[in-house]
Amino acid sequence: MEKANFKLIFSHGKGFMSKVVAYFVKSKYLSHTVGNFKIYKADVIMESSEGGVDFAPAKYFKDNNTIHAIVKPISGPLTSHKGMDEHLSWLIDNYGNAGYDWLAAGAIGIFNRVKWLWKLIGKWLLTKAGKTKTVHCTEIWARLLQHAGYKAVEGMDPEMVDPLTLLRALVAAKTEFEVEMISPLVQKEL
Repeated sequence: MEKANFKLIFSHGKGFMSKVVAYFVKSKYLSHTVGNFKIYKADVIMESSEGGVDFAPAKYFKDNNTIHAIVKPISGPLTSHKGMDEHLSWLIDNYGNAGYDWLAAGAIGIFNRVKWLWKLIGKWLLTKAGKTKTVHCTEIWARLLQHAGYKAVEGMDPEMVDPLTLLRALVAAKTEFEVEMISPLVQKEL
């Protein structure tokens, strides 16, 4: 049986918001996390956006982002088509219409960069964020991996995870994940 082709791509967009996100997650090079897989013969990415979960041609994404790391599962349910279908369906059913969680993304930035401000308003931001059905780009993948039972993300708070933190966890889980590609720039941040 052919193995599934699910991967997580860690990237940095070319726009202003990508620079802002990268600053707040304490990474010069990572601002976004997307899923990548094939549907029939189409190479697609799946990501969290303002309108919920979006699909786009992988070529378009790769042309508009600098890809710094690609990680794929080597064990567990996301290595089979059946498991990938089951867990991606779960993700779409639960978060397909969720908007982008700008409040949680802001709270992560405050937590990572401005500790004193975190004490004042960070927890309030998370409380407000948790009351709406919204997710940020790395959160949906942490939730998917938790739902699929991967130990690398056990105990991780999906609302507070940023791309660099998730990448570090997956790189360290050598029995569950394999690094297909990592840029020397991001390698230094690990």
